Amino acid sequence: MNSDALLTVNKLGCTRGERVLFSGLSFSVQSGELLQVLGSNGSGKTSLLRMIAGLLEITEGIIFRSENDLFYLGHRPTIKETLTVAENLSFTAVLMNFKISSEFIALLGLTSLMDTPAVYLSAGQKRRLALAPLWMIDTKLWILDEPFTALDRATVCLLEQLFSQHTNQGGSIILTSHQAIDARHLNLHTLSMGQD
Repeated sequence: MNSDALLTVNKLGCTRGERVLFSGLSFSVQSGELLQVLGSNGSGKTSLLRMIAGLLEITEGIIFRSENDLFYLGHRPTIKETLTVAENLSFTAVLMNFKISSEFIALLGLTSLMDTPAVYLSAGQKRRLALAPLWMIDTKLWILDEPFTALDRATVCLLEQLFSQHTNQGGSIILTSHQAIDARHLNLHTLSMGQD
């Protein structure tokens, strides 16, 4: 096993009802890599990410993570709509043990929204709020399900820059995305989950 691998997957399988989504899946993710998981809707991409994050039971195969800490963001933003932006950030900061940075809050265009209940945010603003911890956490492995959803081009560029910084510092990212990623400054690899 490569000592630089933050994640190793060996002969992993997933079945939903009587339908086999994938079987015998093996790969590793090294320190400094971004792995983009490709495939059509229903091919098992989200199930794979949830298994890696420990949110879905593994019934076939093995997943080994060299890091216990990880950041997982599902396709739907995990924010509480009854709380304000500031309250959501404070809750996540306590949960994940990071310090909120006003610099990064401003970078993401959230400063003027801090007292706004999340229910009143646009889809893009909710996505930026859900992604905000990425700029402030110290976690090597990021698992992101469609992180670019609802983001404008400027925020997509900010996120791609952050991906480059994170992987250049030895972190790793596994993500799903239906859009192309600017790979000029990334050690980008792809994993195809096949078609429906």
